[in-house]
Amino acid sequence: MKDYITQLLKNNENFVKKHSAKDPKFSINSSKGQESKVLWIGCPDSCVSPNEIKKPERDEIFVHRNIANLVIQTDMNMLSVVLNEAERFNRLVELRVIEQVNNLGKTNSVQTTSGQRKSPWLHAWVHNTGAGYVKEQAS
Repeated sequence: MKDYITQLLKNNENFVKKHSAKDPKFSINSSKGQESKVLWIGCPDSCVSPNEIKKPERDEIFVHRNIANLVIQTDMNMLSVVLNEAERFNRLVELRVIEQVNNLGKTNSVQTTSGQRKSPWLHAWVHNTGAGYVKEQAS
């Protein structure tokens, strides 16, 4: 078992060296968190890993393993994963709304009325369908 653990540590060292050679800021970028595009819920005994199927870039897929691919409302581990991804997604929605309002402000229609009494007031709002509240992002 000691040899096995030693090999795992060596594999980790090789992994870091390989990725740091491609990207000198690999460790720094990794410490900033994951920005995956996909949440993959898979069984721990899967014969083929998502990385083998998709060949993703680093942090492109967030993999959560659980027994039989079940999503059970009392599974706190599963719910934590889903909540984390949902919160990250909500922030992406907020940023997207801000970006679109900024784009709207750059249009000729808005630019030509800027400074006039009846110029439009632009607001970036996101409606939280779960809570029912509107959250202002920018104005």
